[in-house]
Amino acid sequence: MPALAPLNNLTVATLRIRNTALAKFYGFAGCTFRNRLNETLRNVSQCEEMSEDTNNIAVGVIPELRGNWSIFGCFVNASRNEGCSGNRTHNVSTVSKSFSVTAPLLRIEEIYLTSGNLVVGDIADITVNVKNIGEREYAAFVNCTIFNPYNASIRLTTPNQTIPLGEVRDFHPQYTVDVPGRWRVSSCSLYRLGSIILEDSESVNKPFNVTYTPPQEECNSNVPCEAGFTCVSNQCVQEQPSCSVSNCPGVKNACFCSGGQCIACGDGYACSFGSCAPEILPPVCSLNEQCPSEQVCINSVCQPRPPECFANSDCSAGQECDNNRCITKSEPIFSKDIMVLLIIILAVIMVPLILFIYIRKSLTCNVWKDKMSVDIIKDEIRKIDKRYVSVR
Repeated sequence: MPALAPLNNLTVATLRIRNTALAKFYGFAGCTFRNRLNETLRNVSQCEEMSEDTNNIAVGVIPELRGNWSIFGCFVNASRNEGCSGNRTHNVSTVSKSFSVTAPLLRIEEIYLTSGNLVVGDIADITVNVKNIGEREYAAFVNCTIFNPYNASIRLTTPNQTIPLGEVRDFHPQYTVDVPGRWRVSSCSLYRLGSIILEDSESVNKPFNVTYTPPQEECNSNVPCEAGFTCVSNQCVQEQPSCSVSNCPGVKNACFCSGGQCIACGDGYACSFGSCAPEILPPVCSLNEQCPSEQVCINSVCQPRPPECFANSDCSAGQECDNNRCITKSEPIFSKDIMVLLIIILAVIMVPLILFIYIRKSLTCNVWKDKMSVDIIKDEIRKIDKRYVSVR
């Protein structure tokens, strides 16, 4: 029996039946299947010839419920007759096997491009319809791969989105097309949050065209711009005021003053302490282990780790959701009942000990006082004897 079986699809258990007598027999086999709700279903095979030493008989089931299933009570009935008439039970197996029935919890319903004819600078908007066919709401995101006219692949990732049970949500991977020619949407994949599980993937291969429209001339040597603007590449651009800290604050697009003009840093450079320096790109990766502990590898770039969970139900057994991370539950060293029992035992031991010390101290003090009284009486008697002797 396979360990995993697809929902609503035929799954076959193979029974290996021995014919030690090597006599000509016809028979059939059957098994009982139980789902996670403890409902049972008994299926049997067709009547087949079982004259070989070892005969493989298939018993199938179409599971209609996700979760853990088991197969047990398999039996074989045999007969000398070809149609299995007059059969009787020859063996009932005590072996039980378990298997898991799985199915996607989220499904891609449709993928389409909002517009198939774009101009350089437009946003290519891909719409991916996702339906929740699971048993509760789930959070997910979509990755789509597109190719530009030079056959360079570009991976697009959407923000995470929560999909209520039974509802459909639209995800919109987007990209600003930057070269003219024939582009292509290659494929889209759907991931469910928790442990970033691939739920569905579809090949699209949808082409779309991007054209280039040259800008119209606003100005030239014969057509000047209005006051406050200057003609740059046949376009009227607002004249830059004299360079100062207020209009050149030391950012990428206005880094430092030179010749009365505020200089911007080009592509691949960033403004650092009043000068343009090469940008420090995020580390390129292929595995999560190549990223810092708080990041994961997405689209070959180390990015902040997405949340693993939103509630304890998103985590595996023995774990709980803490700050969107599944962690192992920490059990206290001593339970509350054990702590109460220890306090009672300590009280039973200490109270008699304290009473014993107190009584012993009291008795010691009384004996000392009695001894003092006896000594005082003896001294008085000695004084009286001395006086009596002196009188005589």
